[in-house]
Amino acid sequence: MSRVGAAGLALIALTVAALVVAMRLLAAGTDPLSNWWFRAPVALSLPIYLLATWWVVRGHFRPSLMLILGVGLVTRLVLVPYPALMSSDVFRYVWDGKVQNAGINPYLYIPVDPALAALRDSAIYPNINRATYAPTIYPPAAQALFAAVAFVSPTVTAMKSAAVLMEALTVICLLRLLARAGRPAAFILIYAWNPLAVWEFANNGHVDAAAVGLISVAVLLRAVGHRRPARMVSAGVAFGAAVLVKFLPAVLAPALWRRGADGWRLIAGALVCITLLYGFYIVFGGAGAKVLGFLTAYGSEEGLGDGSGIWALSGLGMMVDLPSWAAKLYLAAAACGLAALGAWIAFLRTGSSGSPDDVI
Repeated sequence: MSRVGAAGLALIALTVAALVVAMRLLAAGTDPLSNWWFRAPVALSLPIYLLATWWVVRGHFRPSLMLILGVGLVTRLVLVPYPALMSSDVFRYVWDGKVQNAGINPYLYIPVDPALAALRDSAIYPNINRATYAPTIYPPAAQALFAAVAFVSPTVTAMKSAAVLMEALTVICLLRLLARAGRPAAFILIYAWNPLAVWEFANNGHVDAAAVGLISVAVLLRAVGHRRPARMVSAGVAFGAAVLVKFLPAVLAPALWRRGADGWRLIAGALVCITLLYGFYIVFGGAGAKVLGFLTAYGSEEGLGDGSGIWALSGLGMMVDLPSWAAKLYLAAAACGLAALGAWIAFLRTGSSGSPDDVI
């Protein structure tokens, strides 16, 4: 067995060990996250993953694609059936799906509202975070996914299974992109064995898996869509949907931009997708401005307004007294910096061919 194969078996063993410890701690009424017996095997997964990545990227070993995908799949399938250990967000996903399948717009009511009393159960409702004051924060594409999964099975396991399926979509697209770039297929190990992806998606079921999958589709369509209008529009639609799963993918827009008609087709596809999805939820049930959900209050709760939730400012504030406007200045500077970087990537950066729009 190669060293990479041994590393893969070690990752599986550590995942199983962490899960067994977590289940025993939960049975004893102890939070696994506060216990080193759980955190130790999870932490040990990282150096093993990094070592395997180093071996593959440097070309020391070329494991088979079957081995790489097999290890990635096993580590995920082990975690899917068991409780989410690091986040309760998946319960809100299932709840929002149930609400929609009952014919109710999820942006209209918080979970404790009497209008939703008939939907309460013992498995999902008691575990919803911010249930007493926060409407859903998740954008329309995420809501559509929640409704589709809950229609099939309104359970946490189903939602986590959907996250793993979206990861499969990511892997398929990345393999295509690696082939186009002339890179070894074994490089897919960088994603497939990443412990963060394994735990966040297979165990916690975070909807970010759908955003990653849709971004991968957008990048692949963008890569193969030069002078093919339908593919560029489709790339824009996939990108728009990714943005409406989690807003963060919007920062990738400059990297997807291509000068000329192709770029405008991509933008048109994204804008049409965003408009139609938001339009549906605005009209459906009369959500109106409520379609933004908890988004407007989330920043304040997370300490972005006063800087307490910003790592750099929080640390600096422990050493010196910061003025009240420090957070605003920091956010303005960060926005300007990102805007400048985006403009450089979109319009000035040159790729290997020397073309300014040769980004992918």
